[in-house]
Amino acid sequence: GSLTISPNAKMTILGDLVAPIQNSALISGSLSVLGKIDLTQGSLTLAQGSVSANVNTKSASTLNLQELDLVTGTIQNLGTIVTKMVNVSGNVNILGGSLQNLQDMIVNRVGNLNLKSTSVSGNGKLSILGGTLGLNQVIYAQPVIYNGGYILVNQGLSLLGKSVLEGADGSVFQNLGEISVDSSLDIMGTVGISGNFSATSSGIFNLKGIHNLIAPALFNGPIAATNANITASTSTSNLRVNGDMTLTSSILNLPMLSNLNK
Repeated sequence: GSLTISPNAKMTILGDLVAPIQNSALISGSLSVLGKIDLTQGSLTLAQGSVSANVNTKSASTLNLQELDLVTGTIQNLGTIVTKMVNVSGNVNILGGSLQNLQDMIVNRVGNLNLKSTSVSGNGKLSILGGTLGLNQVIYAQPVIYNGGYILVNQGLSLLGKSVLEGADGSVFQNLGEISVDSSLDIMGTVGISGNFSATSSGIFNLKGIHNLIAPALFNGPIAATNANITASTSTSNLRVNGDMTLTSSILNLPMLSNLNK
């Protein structure tokens, strides 16, 4: 059947919460589980409450879900969340742990998803459809990000493997911290970018599409721009490159381009 926790209710499970068949859980209050939550063929909806996937720091827990629907609330995850679908339609925080997204993660137009000290992996596609994604000390492994909204990096973001950021009209990728890349980062489509980007000795930044510098940007690593149109939205939106920059059929319209590795 289904498990419903009312807004003012609190449930603490000392062992495991397992529902192997097509069951669902609706959380409006508080749910604490010392063991694991397993709804492999069901779904968990976080309406307004909070879920603590593991309140016992001595042992990591696993949250297995067919679908994770996040409306408003906080998940304090000290273990691992494994899910095939994540759908965010409200203000949601995921703190700590790791998230294995096997299919798609969708932040709807009215959704705001904040990830802090969390690692994200899997072969799913992250889509920000007009909403907001906040990243703070997050590690991504081989992500494909479709950005139709707003991505804000407050502190650190590590991109592992080949990463792709594909933007649509009105997309913003604002970096207030440091983004590190250990392989390659493809920035495609129409997107506004800013901040510091760093690549390892084998890393490279591939720029394709229309890129609007909404603030100064520094790339520590080589840039390959192919059929790119890079412009500045303000008089101080300068582009600095600490490395080689290769231009192929591209347009630069900038107040200043500084190549630190002359």
